[in-house]
Parts: sequence; C-alpha cells; structure tokens
Amino acid sequence: MLVNTTPARDSVAVLARELSVAAADGRLAAYLDQPVRLDTLSVTAPHPVFVLDIDDLSDGDLDPRGASFAGWRYLLEVNHRVVALATTTVDADGVHPSEG
Repeated sequence: MLVNTTPARDSVAVLARELSVAAADGRLAAYLDQPVRLDTLSVTAPHPVFVLDIDDLSDGDLDPRGASFAGWRYLLEVNHRVVALATTTVDADGVHPSEG
C-alpha cells in the first residue's frame, strides 16, 4: 500500500502539461467560467487516489488494503481560493497513460 504523500515528478509533469494545453485551447477558462493565466494558478494538496474493484466489494471484504493505487488528486487554486480538482491517473503498471 502506498503511504507516500509526495507525488512523483511524472505526475506533476503530466498535470502541468495537461493544464498548459487546457489553458491554451480555452477549456480551462470555460471549465472555471473565468479567464485564467497559468501564472495565477496554484496546484496544492496532493493526495494519492486508490480504487477498489467491484469484485473487492462483492465478496463482502471491505478491507482498504485491497485498494489499488490509481493516481494523484490535486486542488487547483486561483488567488488562494480552490476552484477545481485535478486528477492524474496511472495504469496497472503505475505509469501515466500519456507517458506511454
């Protein structure tokens, strides 16, 4: 089970790349319903994300140690106000899909 609360550099790199693309094509501004410059956006409070498969739930054993690491979730802030969540995901091998 992952207990580290410091995301790997690749997670931060994937997040930065995706935010840059979303800012450039206007999706980020549309999602936030306000124009935003990347230099005003802060990414804080990384948390590891874990998932349980339906099979894990159906056998009646709700032991969280059976959860699989799935990625990282971050808070996105503008002027110290949380405006969104961003999540990076990893495949079964722990690799971010866009890293291929």
